[in-house]
Amino acid sequence: MKKGEINIITKLDDQDYKDIINESLKETL
Repeated sequence: MKKGEINIITKLDDQDYKDIINESLKETL
């Protein structure tokens, strides 16, 4: 990961980030 990508993730709210992870996991199932 690049520094910029990490910064974008840290700017997201924890709940929003969790929702994104959940959606990503659903797609892989």
